Amino acid sequence: MRCKMIGMLLTIVSLVFAHDAQSQQWEKVISESSNETFSSVAIDPAGGYLVTGYSDDNSSFLFHIDSLGNIDWNKTYSSGSANVSIKDIIVTSNGDFVLGGENHLFKTNNVGSISLTKNTSTTISILELGANEIYTVGWENIIKWDGNTLDSIWSRSMVAQSFSCNLKGLTELSDGNILLYGSEGNGGYKSMLKINTLGDTIWSFAEGGQGCLAGPGTGGFTNAKGFSDGTILACDKNGNLLKLDQNGQVLWFNDYSSSYALSWSKIIGNSNSGFFCAGTINGQGNGGDDFILMKFDGGGNILGVNTYGSALSETLMGAVLNDTTGQILLVGKTLGFGSVQEDAYIICTDLNGFNSCNTFQGNLNSTSNSFSDCYNIGGQSSSVTYSSASLTENSLTPNDSLLCSSVGIAENLISNKNLLIYPNPASSYVKIDLQSKNHFISQVEIYSILGSHLDIKYTAGVVDFSPIPPGVYYFKFMLSNGQTITKKVIKN
Repeated sequence: MRCKMIGMLLTIVSLVFAHDAQSQQWEKVISESSNETFSSVAIDPAGGYLVTGYSDDNSSFLFHIDSLGNIDWNKTYSSGSANVSIKDIIVTSNGDFVLGGENHLFKTNNVGSISLTKNTSTTISILELGANEIYTVGWENIIKWDGNTLDSIWSRSMVAQSFSCNLKGLTELSDGNILLYGSEGNGGYKSMLKINTLGDTIWSFAEGGQGCLAGPGTGGFTNAKGFSDGTILACDKNGNLLKLDQNGQVLWFNDYSSSYALSWSKIIGNSNSGFFCAGTINGQGNGGDDFILMKFDGGGNILGVNTYGSALSETLMGAVLNDTTGQILLVGKTLGFGSVQEDAYIICTDLNGFNSCNTFQGNLNSTSNSFSDCYNIGGQSSSVTYSSASLTENSLTPNDSLLCSSVGIAENLISNKNLLIYPNPASSYVKIDLQSKNHFISQVEIYSILGSHLDIKYTAGVVDFSPIPPGVYYFKFMLSNGQTITKKVIKN
């Protein structure tokens, strides 16, 4: 894996990102015979993390991973030909897990064994608000459930004026009410709705447009978060951030699309004075789509940017920040790692956004085994049967092996001794000397500290630095043997 930091304001890094030497950074790729995606991640209050995902064979899986990246246990869930595709998970106040996805909502104990399951409409997001009060949203519906029995208490359709809603999620607000967010289905306009615990509307965010509480712009809100002072932060798939007060009035709106081709997926952090946004960025990381993690101050000013991924494509689906361990987990799918077309991908960084790039290949073989139970989550009945051998094609056998070890964007410390750049710092010309005579430099790319690609000529081992202003730059060398070396160069 190649981790890349494409933007950081150096004058404030030491104040904003306090590096914790105790933080553990790791990553995993989960590869089976079919395509897999990690869809969501949650903190287990008892320790570690819960990571859900799904395969294109209609099954889903749940992993419990400790803070070092070790797999404690994992479960697979299937319902025959019916699509399960878990989209979200929460840990309830009594320590149980509630999972939701296509066609099903189900409850497990603290090791993933199912106790209740319900056939329902698509569940995209789950919230517990008060003891034994569960709320779910999916497309145009919000449903309140009894947390003990998973019996529905009430449901509401958010369709307005014959337009179709596309609800992406819900979040708790500081006053005990609920915020729904998403888009109006026909045009993709951003929509937001504050309701009480009975489903009654308190206010809607609608600056123009019609239909399901449509707001300006296309793409819809992908995530929102309420803070303790009543303010609300929302992000969308076009790289925008919007902050509202508790009455739904706009405090500020920032558009980052002119600098970054990105789509936000998740807002993480508990302070409105500083927070992270995670998503997917196109063409400005390691190639194709990559995970992106940005740090902001309370006014939406960028404090730091990191991307993570392969030369192909990665898509971020979920993220979480753990204040106790000082870790950030990013989950999704990758085309560049693993053994199948799409594989489930998880990265753990510290609060600097740095990852040590220790890559593990999780080989999930299609054989029955004692490590993972495979559950049939049933049809219409709320009772379920399960067996560790009945659905062998979905059984999982993790097998970790270390694939690489490198650190950050700054320099590839393993290989860069084979390549010399001098003088460094430089004022005008930089000379490049590849020590190995068995290979040659096939391509050179030069980037600013903010990730902008510079059009600077490289000819016969010399780079003309004179046209660019003083600063810190990164040289990325592609060698004829496929090796990539990154070097930092300072322009006086």
